[in-house]
Amino acid sequence: MSWVIERIRRTIERLPGVIERIRRAIERLAWIIERIRATIERLAWGIERIRRAIERLAWGIERIRRAIERLPEVIERIRRAIERLAWVIEQIRGAIKRLAGGIERIRRTIERLSWVIERIRATIERLSGIIERNTVNIEHTTEFIEQILKMHEHLLTLQVRY
Repeated sequence: MSWVIERIRRTIERLPGVIERIRRAIERLAWIIERIRATIERLAWGIERIRRAIERLAWGIERIRRAIERLPEVIERIRRAIERLAWVIEQIRGAIKRLAGGIERIRRTIERLSWVIERIRATIERLSGIIERNTVNIEHTTEFIEQILKMHEHLLTLQVRY
């Protein structure tokens, strides 16, 4: 019977370590979620910069139109400016593709995080069940030991009488 008590004692001694590991895992998840939030903020900043760049491009196109109306002799320079504009648009398109890839990676990361969080929740649930069963086992063991002590007292009483 003492080996059962010993195993229960060792299990109870390990519980703080298990709970600490769970706490650290939750802290790591919070850190990861914070990193994702910061990444999303950086993405929003990048999108805002692209929007401002597009506004600047629109302004530049308007200036090019007025220059054509006023100065037909600068058509060659305008053609070069349009080539540069096409390059910028291609760069923006590439940036948008990279941004879409980044958003997809974030989505997959969030899915993995959901899975990890669900696993942690299930683990905590299992630990809760184990702790509950151990508590019940300890209560039963305590009751059993109390009965043995009562029987021992009774035997001692009988021994003293006879």
